[in-house]
Amino acid sequence: MTLSETEMPITPEEHELLVYRRKAKVPTKGTPEEEPFKALLRRFHAQFPPTPERVGWHEAGHAVVAHRLGYRVSMIERDATWTGNPRTYIEPPPQGSDHWALVQVAGYLAEDRAVGNVDPEEACEVAEMAEQRHGYGPSDRRAFVEAVEKLSLAILVSDWSAVEQVAKLVQAKPDVLMAELDGALSGVSFGSA
Repeated sequence: MTLSETEMPITPEEHELLVYRRKAKVPTKGTPEEEPFKALLRRFHAQFPPTPERVGWHEAGHAVVAHRLGYRVSMIERDATWTGNPRTYIEPPPQGSDHWALVQVAGYLAEDRAVGNVDPEEACEVAEMAEQRHGYGPSDRRAFVEAVEKLSLAILVSDWSAVEQVAKLVQAKPDVLMAELDGALSGVSFGSA
């Protein structure tokens, strides 16, 4: 039996390469490294597709860290069929700050802690911000992302019971509103990170 491209199991080394590329530098469009990286992403996402469980943990991570940093989580939205992109609405949006970076990485960190095998896609955005704001190259970008991950993970671990509660809400229904989130986040100190 011959396996298709997407069925070829992802090796630990390939997963490490995917993580490295996301944190340091995604291959530039049109370079020889671009197509193998895209093929790796296709294989990874075919083998580890978004599921209700993954989406729940992921969005819960964003919500709990945002709340802990003092941002209001007004809603978590997802498509009822699980085909669209879920979204956590945070007010005001923490754009352009290091808080933004902590919230960005929290999604995949919570998902990884709960179910493993994640694509740290948002690490690309954090790495790009580090490059734009601080002029970091690939090794400094990766170090910045990993420092942000460490801080965000510490928040998640200390508030894991809230992450669990929010994840269950997201898995149960398409739109989780502020009143429901307030109950799940009640044990998390608002703005105390």
